[in-house]
Amino acid sequence: MQDNLYLNALAFIKQGKVLESVENGNLAISAFSWTKDKVLNIQEKTASKYIIKKINGSTYMFFEWKSGDYVFRNMVPYYYVLEKVDSNDYSNYQVARIEDKIDFPFINDTQMKGKWESVDFVKTIDSFNPKVSSWMGDLYLTGLSVNENGQLTSTTTKGESSSSLTWTKGMIISRENKTASKCEVKEINGTTYMFYEWKSGDYTNRGMTPEYYVLKKIQ
Repeated sequence: MQDNLYLNALAFIKQGKVLESVENGNLAISAFSWTKDKVLNIQEKTASKYIIKKINGSTYMFFEWKSGDYVFRNMVPYYYVLEKVDSNDYSNYQVARIEDKIDFPFINDTQMKGKWESVDFVKTIDSFNPKVSSWMGDLYLTGLSVNENGQLTSTTTKGESSSSLTWTKGMIISRENKTASKCEVKEINGTTYMFYEWKSGDYTNRGMTPEYYVLKKIQ
């Protein structure tokens, strides 16, 4: 298995669920489900073929990889080749979870306060280019309203929520997920942007490096 492969491992478990390891992270629940000869992705709305073959005494799975190149660019999918390493049942696998320190006092920050609209999602702050979008699809987080005394409302494609998020200077805290995400405000070409470290399940369950939502100040 090569270190530079994005997908490192799959574990097919009961009830059609799939565990995955990506970018050398831990096994974790994925967006995939499976049925005979197919792996389904409920988020990307794709159905990928898999073919199992025995070659020279080893068992391999050829897994059709329908990434953004397929979804957004209509390119022909490549295949991941995975070697079977055991026949264990991973249905009771306990996912190791990261929890941040979240006990921070409120410190006011006038730069953070206001209404923000999501404009991009990037790997690093320095990779953001206001003229070229990095993210091809719809942005899950659509906006933030950073209010007085640590109150915060987030808006996603699923609606509005303010129950578990709070903020302090340079940070947004999720008490529900036990994460503390770095926020950095920058002015670029006369426009004010916030870079919000997105600590999703890829971070908490897989140990992957967080990427950043880029939000533009609109009020």
